[in-house]
Amino acid sequence: MAIFLLFQASTTAINVYFYSKDLEYILPLPISTKDILLSKFNTLLLIVYIGEFVLGFIPLFIYGLMAANSIMYFLRMLIVLIIFPVLIVTISSIFTMLLMKIFNFIKNKNIVQFLVTILLLLGIFALENTSMNNFSYDIEEVNNIENVQIKEEKAEEIYKSLGKNYIVVNPSISVLTNENGFLGSFIEVLKLLLYNIFAMLIFAIIGSKIYLDIILSSISKIGKKAKEIKKLKVKKSNKGKSYIKKEIKMLFRRPTFFMQTVFPVIFILISAILIVSLLIPLIDNAIQSDENIKESLSKLTFNIEMACYILIGLQVLFSISNLSLTAISREGKDALFMKYIPVDLYKQFRYKNILQIILNLIISIVVLGLLLYLIPDIGLLNTVSIFIISIFTSLINSYTMLIVDLKRPNLNWNSEYEVIKGSNNKSFQYGFMIIMVLILLYVGKILEGLDIKIALLLEIGIFALVFIIYDRIVKRKINKLFDKIY
Repeated sequence: MAIFLLFQASTTAINVYFYSKDLEYILPLPISTKDILLSKFNTLLLIVYIGEFVLGFIPLFIYGLMAANSIMYFLRMLIVLIIFPVLIVTISSIFTMLLMKIFNFIKNKNIVQFLVTILLLLGIFALENTSMNNFSYDIEEVNNIENVQIKEEKAEEIYKSLGKNYIVVNPSISVLTNENGFLGSFIEVLKLLLYNIFAMLIFAIIGSKIYLDIILSSISKIGKKAKEIKKLKVKKSNKGKSYIKKEIKMLFRRPTFFMQTVFPVIFILISAILIVSLLIPLIDNAIQSDENIKESLSKLTFNIEMACYILIGLQVLFSISNLSLTAISREGKDALFMKYIPVDLYKQFRYKNILQIILNLIISIVVLGLLLYLIPDIGLLNTVSIFIISIFTSLINSYTMLIVDLKRPNLNWNSEYEVIKGSNNKSFQYGFMIIMVLILLYVGKILEGLDIKIALLLEIGIFALVFIIYDRIVKRKINKLFDKIY
């Protein structure tokens, strides 16, 4: 959760603090820089709280119901969840301001956005990689210890040392588990508060010195005159290719869109590859050293239930990106022109889905490739079958999210940041993901007992048929779908 919230704050901070269009209207008003800075900090913190609710509140609440002995656990949980993200947001804010100050000489705001965000995320990757390398090295040492009690104590120390890299993690765990009693929990909460106060003081000092200069400089750059176009070359090209190229260019011309729709998926896939590459030797050593594990694994056979769990995992990853969910909203007020350009609306609908489908295909290839490498018993043919099923579920997912965006478009935004954060459509994506998970579980249940190859072929047929019917319905209702764009 700490890594995810740090990632979320880092990708969002630059847009909240420096590229929000309301700054142009706020600056002439009799509002102090301190108040503007604080309001922006609160905005960023609220965004991170939303992410924390999904990743933190729900699982910790369930854990409390299953394992906690007292109502006091839930009180401690709320205290921790309120305090936990503050330091993460403060650190992200400080580094964002410092990087903006360093790169403030660059006149192109898109380049600045891209550079600052990439540098922040490279810092997170470096932190994550260092943590995992140290962790894997320490675990190897633990595996060589024969005494069980010493082994357990050493392992506990290693897990605590992993949490030290994120400052707020270990104190938060101590409060939640209440392992040192009421007084111990109180001291850990006090630690968290002191960390936050210290970081906030640094943030306030840096912000008071450089924030106003940076935002004034940013706004003045935005207002510069565009270069005069002397000659315009027009080339003939296929309408479909031109439309898709335009969609791709939009993501890179406006880095905010790229960072909020594509980069989270890239970040998770790279993290997964790093973690798997580091943990494979450790897992292999653990398996080889334990005969019971080896015997249990040898009895496992790949079946339709396991295939459905893999597809469920892919569905969760598909729900991370917002490409289709914001395909119309990203156009803003220019979406109106979609109705007047000489391209059929149904074709436009399909073109708008291309980027999401390509990204989902990359997810499927990486995940299934890793699984086949880790568990060769799945078999190449079964992997290909699962990949084909994932294509159809991806198409259904992408179509549905684009329809949600057509029915509830967010076209009157002032900054790119508002396209996603100012929309309530994300809840539909989570809801659809839950429905797909339930459907996959049900399909796995009714096909249970069949040979895996036959079951996968039937599943391909089911989802292919659903998509074909879905596509025909969309084609017939296409004019009605675009009614909200006016």
